[in-house]
Amino acid sequence: MIVSEENGDIAGVGVETLMQSGQIDFLKNGPVLWVDCSDSQPCIGTAGALTWSLKATGKLFHSGLPHLGMNALEMAMDAVTEMQKRFYEDFPQHEAEIPYNFASTNGVNQIPPWCKVSGDVRLSPFYDMQDLREKLQAYVVDMNADITALESRGPHSKYTLPKENLVGTLELTLAEHAIEGIACSLDSIGFQSFNDATKHVKGEAHPFSIMGSLPLVRDLQRAGLDLTLAGFGKSSVYHGDNEYCLLSDMQDALLILNRFIHNVDTA
Repeated sequence: MIVSEENGDIAGVGVETLMQSGQIDFLKNGPVLWVDCSDSQPCIGTAGALTWSLKATGKLFHSGLPHLGMNALEMAMDAVTEMQKRFYEDFPQHEAEIPYNFASTNGVNQIPPWCKVSGDVRLSPFYDMQDLREKLQAYVVDMNADITALESRGPHSKYTLPKENLVGTLELTLAEHAIEGIACSLDSIGFQSFNDATKHVKGEAHPFSIMGSLPLVRDLQRAGLDLTLAGFGKSSVYHGDNEYCLLSDMQDALLILNRFIHNVDTA
């Protein structure tokens, strides 16, 4: 049972506190099934997630005189393009991913003085989240050091106004808390037992990985728990209106869990 799964405001509650206080150390003695996925198949991997926002600051001016303004919207677009290019250079597809098969202004006649874009980074579990933070900040530092290098949209699209001693700037804000991805052990008793249980009940098993993210699971794995991920709802209606599941899937779920326990006990 997960308590306060995605809580970021109230300290001292939830499974992370149970882990820190040693109250779930007994789970290290055997496999742990984390039922928080979907589609009645083993989920063997998730992505890390880090939300970000980037603010580009230029200079407000009439759009009919673009050479006298600094278009923050264009600057933000160019900056995100540069960050994305460098991100894929620094975090290319990792060879360990292959067996996991991982499947996102008010005045119309004015050059905007600032523009803010937001998003999130989905990171392979085989890369380090702190390294990602440092790399993203380094990208922005480099671009601010030579903001004119981003200019690519013609002679009147510029990010500096030397006569006015103005230089466009970029500010990157990263979320304080990020979610790390997980790659489940494909050789563990837990995964093998659940995979075989799924085959026994469903007739076949198709382990899969998702680019969605689950909180806590990487911390639990790092603490020594043999974690296997699963779920029995429908991913096609995740967080949708009238989200539903099938009673037949829930019936099969109980059979799978029963077989899973049997497989673990006899392993």
